[in-house]
Amino acid sequence: PAPPPAPSQHSHPPAPAPGHQPEQSHEGNCVTAYHQTDPSAGASINKEGFNVNYAASGGANIAGQGLYFSTSIKATEKKAHHHGYCFQVQLCLGNSRILPRWPDNCCSYQQLQADGFDSATIDRGGWYYKEYVVYKNSQIKVEKGWACNPDGSPK
Repeated sequence: PAPPPAPSQHSHPPAPAPGHQPEQSHEGNCVTAYHQTDPSAGASINKEGFNVNYAASGGANIAGQGLYFSTSIKATEKKAHHHGYCFQVQLCLGNSRILPRWPDNCCSYQQLQADGFDSATIDRGGWYYKEYVVYKNSQIKVEKGWACNPDGSPK
């Protein structure tokens, strides 16, 4: 049989364009977390999954335009802007920047990414709960969803 062809010196993938960073894997550092929204958005998320393009933008978001989740379903009653449908998800945070309860001048996904972070974890009172912020749909896996009261209990 003929010997295999010699490997090409040019078989490696091309380098990314200047200023472009390749998509990073967000595997690892996975946690269970909760999110609450209105029933209409809940139906859409059940059908299509979470979409960070629908994340609210503006100054009210401590860690920029991302999707916010809590370690406590009960905490979503006061944190969520909309109520009526709850989700339990698995979040893969990757390298998560730990932020204080009220961080000063923080931050956007671009700033976090430039510093080597994939997500943010906000300490919301130590033992009470933490808040997670993710910026990529690939970081979120829905485990279950249910119609809920504002406190997260099933309807």
